[in-house]
Amino acid sequence: MPSEIDALAHMLDEAEALLRSYGQVRWAEWLAKDARLIRSLDGYGIDHLLSAYGGMGSVNDVVLQRNNDGVGLLLDVGDNERFDKLRSEIYGLARRLRSGMRDFSSSKKRFDTVWARCGRPMSVIEGPQFGRNETIANKGL
Repeated sequence: MPSEIDALAHMLDEAEALLRSYGQVRWAEWLAKDARLIRSLDGYGIDHLLSAYGGMGSVNDVVLQRNNDGVGLLLDVGDNERFDKLRSEIYGLARRLRSGMRDFSSSKKRFDTVWARCGRPMSVIEGPQFGRNETIANKGL
């Protein structure tokens, strides 16, 4: 089963291909960059991706259309519906992943703060087999 990171990168690839097929190079490049960053587990990729949503001129405003030899515009309703669904799924998954990153970052900061205050190695044993959390400092474990 693919991870959420893999799923997000795959959805970005799909959205990028759709955008390129309609000549939307700016947004295609934006999503390609984010997919590369996300695949390399660079958290900036998620922040950069989410910055594409909201406000005037955002990825939310993109409508897939082609010129009809100067006569008018051709809209493919199916591709626009597909892109809209992808755009929504990408946003939702990116938000969940960023939230998880913040939770992890916050926990790590708390651990680092405790570690720095103690000035010595510390381990935490947790689990139902112990009945409670037990902190062991400098006991050779």
